[in-house]
Amino acid sequence: MDIQKIFETFWPSSSSPRRNFSRLLSNIKIKLKIPDNLLILKRKKEETYLTNKGIYFITDQDELDETIIKAKAFLKIKENKEAKKKFLKAFSLIKCEPFKNKGCI
Repeated sequence: MDIQKIFETFWPSSSSPRRNFSRLLSNIKIKLKIPDNLLILKRKKEETYLTNKGIYFITDQDELDETIIKAKAFLKIKENKEAKKKFLKAFSLIKCEPFKNKGCI
């Protein structure tokens, strides 16, 4: 990932955006307990790159989508009990935040 756009977006008037980003990244790695070898800042000539060597973020939405896909697959093969379990699990993943205006709370 070329991080020049990150520099321009977050530190447009800074004299040392590279240092600012490096500090921010270091703090994030400490707080999230990410090993140093998984997120690396590399510099080639005049450009700086952020290299991701195995960090993947999974959100609740990803888990919800995957659970619904599994439930639908069980329905297709006529495994209704398993499908019901998956749909119930999917409903339990919904925490109502996106549905506040829809009467969920």
